[in-house]
Amino acid sequence: MARELPRRGVAESPPPGDIAGCGCRFCLRGYNNAGAGTAAPKSKMTQNLNTLRTEIEEHLESRGLVVFHGFLGTTGSQPCAYWDSHRRPDYHEFVAAAVASGARLLAMFTQEFSADMIDDAVESLDEAGLERDEQRALESRLREMRAYEGFTCSLELNFDHAGRVYVFDVRTDWFDEFNELRDHIEAMSEAEDDDEEDHPPLGGGYFSKN
Repeated sequence: MARELPRRGVAESPPPGDIAGCGCRFCLRGYNNAGAGTAAPKSKMTQNLNTLRTEIEEHLESRGLVVFHGFLGTTGSQPCAYWDSHRRPDYHEFVAAAVASGARLLAMFTQEFSADMIDDAVESLDEAGLERDEQRALESRLREMRAYEGFTCSLELNFDHAGRVYVFDVRTDWFDEFNELRDHIEAMSEAEDDDEEDHPPLGGGYFSKN
């Protein structure tokens, strides 16, 4: 199973407008309206990190640095510090900091968006117990994201210094949206499970003594 990068950052506030469906941020966005699912994916030219990956690899080689193609383990034995890639998105600055610290090896991990990720999300959606209109709207948006299949959706670069791992990571906007959609579906599915536990079917767990 492909390893996924940590999901970080503060969720944006939903846009003003009429509240539809369950009132969640996705309904507020209009996914549950009559025109749901009509938003086309953004330009593919700016939504694929594959070019950035190549640029970083070439830049590291030009600096005489060793690239280890792998990912940061999640044992929790080392603290991590994340580069502010929102305010300082230029990876050259991160690499310069690595070199200044004496690092000679940087690990790089990239994730490719796959159809399996969409299929898993749609399967979870079918089990979430949502209202029909909301389910159809979310499923439509998920299926639109098949246009990104094969795209590099996330990239992580890191190095170790003095017992701490320093991380530069970047993700496409549409992949952030996909993760938000998936989180929403999972939350609704868990709520459905909790409701079934609190309100079991009549007669469940009982039998007649006659």
